[in-house]
Amino acid sequence: MTADQLKNFMTNEAKLGLGLWYGEESKDHVRMNIACPRTIVEQALLRLKAAVDTLQ
Repeated sequence: MTADQLKNFMTNEAKLGLGLWYGEESKDHVRMNIACPRTIVEQALLRLKAAVDTLQ
């Protein structure tokens, strides 16, 4: 995926707001802040898995 496609996928399909918009120098990287309760991380990972499963 291009950086724009990945941002769209994470935002609209996985419903995750990851660090995809931190400027040109970070366009090939994804930042995930996990400084939150474990239950939030678990929910986020389940959403990510469900979204990725739709690609296969």
